[in-house]
Amino acid sequence: MVHEVQKLWPVAKGSFGLRKNTCVRSNCKACASGKGHPVHTLHIGAKDRNTSIYVPEDMAGVVEKAVSNCRELERLMMLAGERFIKALKVERVRRKK
Repeated sequence: MVHEVQKLWPVAKGSFGLRKNTCVRSNCKACASGKGHPVHTLHIGAKDRNTSIYVPEDMAGVVEKAVSNCRELERLMMLAGERFIKALKVERVRRKK
């Protein structure tokens, strides 16, 4: 399992997405048509506040991979926790004998 974890870099916790923003230009054709401007963002919920971080187009692929890696890392951590508890229980039984 350690080798699987080492392969999971980079890691980023959050939700990666593409949204349409409007701009500040008064005569923007994209905004007027409702199309807007596509923007990649990383959404992060920290304690009692949520925030979105702009992700440039050329970084979008690596950020998306980092979020995916984080989900896999969380899955492996849950599995490790389950294995750890089982091992503790086996050890407790062994000590009582």
